Amino acid sequence: MTRRAKGVLAALLLAGAGVLVAEGVGAPRIGTRTRPSGTRGPASATAPASRPADPNATQTGPWTDANVGATLRVEREGNMVQALEVVKGDESTVTVRTTLNVEGVKPTEQVWPRRLTPEELRLTMEAFGRKSGQEPLTVGDEGLACTVYQREMSFGRTKVLNKTWVCKDVPGWVVRVDNDARGAMATIFRVTEIRK
Repeated sequence: MTRRAKGVLAALLLAGAGVLVAEGVGAPRIGTRTRPSGTRGPASATAPASRPADPNATQTGPWTDANVGATLRVEREGNMVQALEVVKGDESTVTVRTTLNVEGVKPTEQVWPRRLTPEELRLTMEAFGRKSGQEPLTVGDEGLACTVYQREMSFGRTKVLNKTWVCKDVPGWVVRVDNDARGAMATIFRVTEIRK
């Protein structure tokens, strides 16, 4: 696996868990945090202004069709609300600003590739887990045909069943994430509004 593929996988694994702040492990680093919005000075050294188009990046990715201005409103566990907005885009990347309703937390921006290489797409789909079926979800007035993926994770002695609803018509693809630990189900990530 290439360093770039590992970096994208790490970012997408975290995105699939609803944590859209990731530290890639390879260069160029895609999906890494840049400076807080509205601050001055250069972005961190790990965040590219843009990256050259990868000639192997021919596969559709989570941000392929995202337009500048596209916005997702996400409810997270603990009454946290997250807004994701595409603030910049070119032919190879989009920049997504993440804002939380948590006092003192400044918005961050992340750069995501529009297209993935076949290896990155394979790793992305593997990160969601095994496909367990189809299930419609409604966000606002929009009915979404979602594919449901499941994976089991371990945190020490605790086993957690992670269930992720994915719809390729939604920017970022992830619509909802539930975790079931010892029979206690919790929705940890749920898109409640989509503006394309």
